[in-house]
Amino acid sequence: MSILGAPLKCFLVEKDKDWKIITANSAFKELAGAKDIEQIKGLSDYELPWSEYTHLYLPHHIDALAGEIYSSILPVKNYAGDINLYMHTRIGKKDAEGNISSLLNHFVEMADPAWQELNTLLAKKSPVPEQGYYINKSNLFNLTPKESEILFYLTQGKTAKQIARILLRSFRTIESHIARLKAKLHCRTTAELIIFAMTHGFMRMLPKEPVGSLVEKLKV
Repeated sequence: MSILGAPLKCFLVEKDKDWKIITANSAFKELAGAKDIEQIKGLSDYELPWSEYTHLYLPHHIDALAGEIYSSILPVKNYAGDINLYMHTRIGKKDAEGNISSLLNHFVEMADPAWQELNTLLAKKSPVPEQGYYINKSNLFNLTPKESEILFYLTQGKTAKQIARILLRSFRTIESHIARLKAKLHCRTTAELIIFAMTHGFMRMLPKEPVGSLVEKLKV
C-alpha cells in the first residue's frame, strides 16, 4: 500500500542536468498537452503548463543530482489547467564513469481522499502556501529517523505528552529525545527547537506510514 494512497496513471520523464527533457512516456506527453515527444524535447519545467510550481520542484532536482533519493508530494497543473497532487521520485542515471548524467523522474497522481485531508491539516500549520512534502528525505544534522519524526510533530503544534501518545512511548522517553535534540541542535528551549525545525523544513518531512494513520495522529 502506498504511504499516501493508491496511485493512478504513471508518468515518466528523463531530463539532463540542465533540466531539459530528453525523453518521456506518452502519459507525460499528454499531461503537457503535446502531440508528440518532439514537441517537448529540450524544454524545461519553466516552459511547461506547470511552470508556476517550478520553484517547488527545483530542490528535489538538485538533491537528485547529488545522489539523494527520496519522494516528494507536489502539485502539477496539466495543459487544461487542472491541478492535482503527485508523488515524485527522482533518480540519478549514471554514465560509464559512474557520474550522474541525467535524471529519471517517476510520478503518480494521488487519488486517496485521505491525502486531501492530510494536506489540509498540514497547510493549517504552514507559514507559507504551496509547500512541498518529503518522504525519506535525509537531513544535514545527523538525526535519527525517530528524532526527525519528533521534530515533525513539534512543528505541527504537538506537545511532548501528545507525541508520547502518538508514538506509543512514555512521556519521559519523548522528553529525553527532546532534550537530546536541544543539545544536538544547540537550542536552549523547546520554543527555539520548534523554530529551528520549522526553519529547516522538518514540518515538510512526513513520517513514513499510511496516510490514514498520519491523519489520525495529527488530530490527537
